[in-house]
Amino acid sequence: MKIKSKYAIALLLVVGVIVGPGYLIYNSKFSGKHVKNLEVYSQDLLTTNTGGVRLSQSLNESFQKRHLLKLDPSMNPIRLIARFRYHQNSVFNHRCSEYKAILYLGDKEVFSKGFTLIESKSKSEDSKQKPTSLSFERKTRSTKPVHTFSIYEPGTYEIELERKRKQEVSVTNMAIEVRRNVDKPNMLILVSGFSLLLLGVLLIFINHRAARPQ
Repeated sequence: MKIKSKYAIALLLVVGVIVGPGYLIYNSKFSGKHVKNLEVYSQDLLTTNTGGVRLSQSLNESFQKRHLLKLDPSMNPIRLIARFRYHQNSVFNHRCSEYKAILYLGDKEVFSKGFTLIESKSKSEDSKQKPTSLSFERKTRSTKPVHTFSIYEPGTYEIELERKRKQEVSVTNMAIEVRRNVDKPNMLILVSGFSLLLLGVLLIFINHRAARPQ
């Protein structure tokens, strides 16, 4: 593969990542204006070390299920974003905790939306090293877009958060951020970004095939 060709393909991949996945992540988590943080869940963990095994025990725990929020149509589109803090386990990876968000106006249900926190890989797994003990070794943050919606009546809405039966992640804090006037993803930008990514991968494959001895 020629040097100029390598640079061209690298440029395609970089621009594709920025315009495709990068734009999508930015749009889903940061577009619009901040309205309010709803503090949903918090707990204190006591970590003990017995015989080289570190374990965490829950002390004070608080879960506020219902929250009132004044909304009006001028805030559309509105987005709910769940922000978590949790202790990452060095042995058990890919655990998850499931939740549901329900929005009411009076007795009328506006929407019901489930969402899941999935524990990311630990450092020990990324480096392919076996963990030496059972420990909650890293405090980790995670952001999860919950739902984007529009309303047609001004009023005081009620957001209800439910914890589903599956609760595997050691969550220490959970909050719901409310953002107003968020942008919907521009499909032309997304298609352009992912097309550049696909083209870059295709060119790598073609050049690799051409460089192989016949």
